[in-house]
Amino acid sequence: MTIQLAYTERGTGFPLILLHGNGESSAYFANQIVPLAQVRRVIAVDTRGHGASPRGSAPFTLSQFADDLLAFMDRLGIAQADMLGFSDGGNIALLFALRHPVRRNEIADQIAIARGFGDLSENAEYDEAKNEQSRIEAKIVEMENTLRNCIVIDDDDVTTDTIGVGNTVKVTNQTLKKEQTFTIVGANETNPREMRISSESPIGSMLLGKKVGQVVSIDTPGGMVKMKVLEITR
Repeated sequence: MTIQLAYTERGTGFPLILLHGNGESSAYFANQIVPLAQVRRVIAVDTRGHGASPRGSAPFTLSQFADDLLAFMDRLGIAQADMLGFSDGGNIALLFALRHPVRRNEIADQIAIARGFGDLSENAEYDEAKNEQSRIEAKIVEMENTLRNCIVIDDDDVTTDTIGVGNTVKVTNQTLKKEQTFTIVGANETNPREMRISSESPIGSMLLGKKVGQVVSIDTPGGMVKMKVLEITR
């Protein structure tokens, strides 16, 4: 199903598309849009099922999000754009670049231009362009491997019966004698300042599958701690 993505647009110039992470919205970039719009045409998009964009019936996957982005650019008549993504927004941008290699074409253009500087054995511009291409190619291979195994969590699929990825959990840290609240996320979504912890971390992995009222002992880098689950939300 084709949907129309909601977006916020400011400024003029070459397009810069901002892509938020899973569970976020374009509001994530609220503090960056105005300053960036002084020099660029800034477009902050709500991906499918996030913010003001409809969920639709298509698969809730990064691959679908990349397809949505292509349709979105076609609808706005954007032939090329730079992209800045946070967390899964970065994954969407890299997948988009892999399928529609605008950036890689630009790197190829840089290499072609650098060849014009003469002897390649002492051509710093050529070496720099080739090194940049190698870095991008390596990153794309890394992201291909990540995307093969990644799962996008739909809010509708998140239960509050037991702790899983996507849940926000309130616990009593019985060792520190205080309440704490964590959001369990994938490894690429972690943000310690916002208490977003990886499901693969010592605390996150031990909380997975637990129910309200359960007490769990966790071996952390700072020593053993005991936590009692008080509340599970999404």
